[in-house]
This record gives sequence, structure tokens and C-alpha cells, in this order.
Amino acid sequence: MITARTNPTLKLVRKLIAQKRKRAELGLFVVEGEDLVGAAHAAGIEPIELLVAGETVLEELLAELSTLPHPARTIGVYRQADLPRGERETTLALWRVTDPGNVGALVRAADAFGAAIALSPGCADPLGPKALRATVGAIFRVPLVALDDAPRPWIALAA
Repeated sequence: MITARTNPTLKLVRKLIAQKRKRAELGLFVVEGEDLVGAAHAAGIEPIELLVAGETVLEELLAELSTLPHPARTIGVYRQADLPRGERETTLALWRVTDPGNVGALVRAADAFGAAIALSPGCADPLGPKALRATVGAIFRVPLVALDDAPRPWIALAA
């Protein structure tokens, strides 16, 4: 059981929650709450680290990490490489959508239509805490690509 604020795992989770650069550098991201952790599991994606209040970490330490108004009882650390990849027949392009909540909502919409998401430079990080919450788990079902990596026929139509 983790009992110290200075624990390396807690330090890593703090950085991953707060810093897009650290998420990109390490290829990891953090999911807060039983519902999102459950959505990852349902999609066949398992955490590399799972923090559970009162089981693997002191409840008050986990509460300090959480960005939620009512602290999460479960926090998972996941590999970005485990997220869905590949092309879909339809791709929803997000052009400089800077609000993380809107990015998350659009990921949900793409999921409903069976589409992938193409992100332009300047979009909010879909793996940041607010965007992840707004996806309500759809992040584990929708392929994400950079706009530059989107399928060529799609780019030709957009130009």
C-alpha cells in the first residue's frame, strides 16, 4: 500500500495529470474514476498501474491526486499505444477545438457515428483529464489521428 506523498508512482501520476508534455514524452495517460476504468476494461485495455483508495493507496493520497470535485476512488495509468488505431470509413476532423470538454464531446459523437477523429494542431489534448471525462469512455473505442496522418482521400476532399 502506498502511504507516502513522495512515492514515485504518485509523483508520476501527478505529472501525467498536469502536463501534456509529460503524457506525450512517456506515451502514458491517466484515467480517473471507476466508470472510465471500467470502460477501458470493457474495451480490453488494461492499466499499467491501478490505484484504488484504501487498497493500493491511502484514500487521502488518492484524493489529493484527483481533479474531480468528489475525488475518484480509482485512478488508472494507461499506455497511449493501447488506444484504438486504424482508419474508419468516416473521419471527423477537429480544427483548433481548444476546449477540452468540447473535444471529449466530439469524441463521443464520433463514437456514435462509427467515425475516427483527426486532430489539428492547436486542439485541446484528448488525453487530458477534462477531455477524458467528457468522452465518457468513448476514447477507448475511437481511433485518434493527427490531421497530417489522416487518410489522403479525406485530406483531398477537405482542401
